[in-house]
Amino acid sequence: MVLEVTDLDALTGTALESIAAEYGEPVAAVAGSDTAEERMHAEATVRADGAEALASLVDPFDLVSEVPGVEL
Repeated sequence: MVLEVTDLDALTGTALESIAAEYGEPVAAVAGSDTAEERMHAEATVRADGAEALASLVDPFDLVSEVPGVEL
């Protein structure tokens, strides 16, 4: 299966918006917290790799886990 990303910036932006919704807006007072570190890691990951940005939005395992004849 091949997937073509036609607008990497839009994909990355949507993934970053999803992360913001999941973790809430960044708060300076909790900059050293585990949640802040997880958020920074997630943001860096989706910025660095389009495949990770896509995977953060759509879980490929859930997408095809029940499809006969398909293995991941």
